Amino acid sequence: MTRNGNGGEPMTYREEPHVHEPSPIHEESNGVVGYAAIKYTAIVVIVLAILAFIAWVILPRLTG
Repeated sequence: MTRNGNGGEPMTYREEPHVHEPSPIHEESNGVVGYAAIKYTAIVVIVLAILAFIAWVILPRLTG
């Protein structure tokens, strides 16, 4: 199918290729790994502190 009956460009839609910029995660993987290690270590420590508080303070008050 053409734009006009005399030839010319076909009437097709062509989208430009979609390109993402490279993320900083790929460039500095050591910094990101260190950040993730510190982040998840802090989460684990906080959860353990909450569980310890529940076990040593809250449960003894509830049980007697």
